Amino acid sequence: MMNTAIENGSKVLFISHNAADRPYAVAIEAAIHELLDDDTLIDVRYSTSDEAGPQGGEKWRDWIYCQIIEARTALFVVTPHALGKPWLLWEAGACSGATLAQQARRRTTEGTTARLNVSIAYGLTENECPDPLRNDQIILGANPDRVKFLLQRILQTHNVPSNVLFKAGERMQEVLQRYLKAVRNALLQAPSLVTEANVQDWLARLEQLVRSNRLSELEGFQRWMTLAFGRDGEAAGVPIDVRLHRRLGELYLAQKDFSRAAEQLRLARRAAPRDVYVLRPLVEVTMKRLLAEKDESVEASVREDIESLLAALKELDQSAFVSSPDAAALYGKYLRRVVGDPRRAAGVYTESLRVNTNSYYLADLLAQTQLELGDDDGAKATYRHAIDIIDRLEENNVWSQATAATACLALGDIDGARKHAVAISALGPVTQSELDVIRSGLREVAQRSAISKSAMSEVLADLCPRDRDRRL
Repeated sequence: MMNTAIENGSKVLFISHNAADRPYAVAIEAAIHELLDDDTLIDVRYSTSDEAGPQGGEKWRDWIYCQIIEARTALFVVTPHALGKPWLLWEAGACSGATLAQQARRRTTEGTTARLNVSIAYGLTENECPDPLRNDQIILGANPDRVKFLLQRILQTHNVPSNVLFKAGERMQEVLQRYLKAVRNALLQAPSLVTEANVQDWLARLEQLVRSNRLSELEGFQRWMTLAFGRDGEAAGVPIDVRLHRRLGELYLAQKDFSRAAEQLRLARRAAPRDVYVLRPLVEVTMKRLLAEKDESVEASVREDIESLLAALKELDQSAFVSSPDAAALYGKYLRRVVGDPRRAAGVYTESLRVNTNSYYLADLLAQTQLELGDDDGAKATYRHAIDIIDRLEENNVWSQATAATACLALGDIDGARKHAVAISALGPVTQSELDVIRSGLREVAQRSAISKSAMSEVLADLCPRDRDRRL
């Protein structure tokens, strides 16, 4: 069976290539058909071909296996993108095995044409090709003399009639010119490789947008990054690098563009499916999208997404909602804001706080939930506990000061709240998203604790003195 197709005069020419390298396969196919002025003498097949590729429902591996068995000629397109793909060497090895099997069954005799297996390199030197492909058969795909020689060998291997060969010789120069033009265009438009240098370059460009306060250009940046790495069209759902997608997700989240943030974080999750530091913000942004958009048509599906993501988080770490303050906070927010069950949320915060005794963050969330439940005395006790934690740790950062300000406000200590608000502004630049979160927390606690609007205004003014100065 192995060499039946060859012995019966197979017309199949199989091109093994990476999906990103389709333009090279198309250029080879066009050159062969133009030389022959006929697309029936040689049956060119490759996986991304609309006409000759695997059809709907056909298994890809079975299709590849059939091409390897049937092919009289096998061409292996070797590019920087293809080098990292294991199937390139697998297909090359399988074709070599088919050739050896043919030779073992019946030695090539005069008048019988053996299989032809050739590697064609684009964007690489011969020395950059891996050993199994670097032999006397390799062709540099942009070298006109070598490509001309290859085309002639292909026609001879497929026993093209002499009169057709003669006409092909007359067409050769024009065909080569069109082929080389197509190859040059493909080389110029080849997607960037996902290398450390390229990823760091794009991360640096992204941070420059942040430093320049030009986040309004974020969508355009993403579009150009997608084009550069060839993640448009059929490859749109293929992640580039977890760092790029995670950072884009964070920035979209800061812009309150929850839909795009979720899209980028899902790509990050595809690149790193077991990374909790990717999964957690994905849950957060999906919840924020649900709460902000209030779209009844998608509410049920988004809730299902949130629940499946929370289940995935718990599957990765069974104790996550107890051992991790961030995970407990996330689950508690889901119970409070999505499910509408603050009592269960308070239970989650309480249990996690017992384990994470230094988490003033959890203490703050628990106290807010107790206020929501009308347990004012419990909330005040929890806020005193939060202040004790902060004093014991002696941490001086935006969130320790924000928690202390919120706690003082709930306890009716307006001067203390103002002192901590001033401390926040003294720490240096605070991002707008951080200020929004702090203001929201202060307002919610002030409303539940019956703090006067005038007192609240003073605290907010101390939090952002530039606003106060502009009012003056």
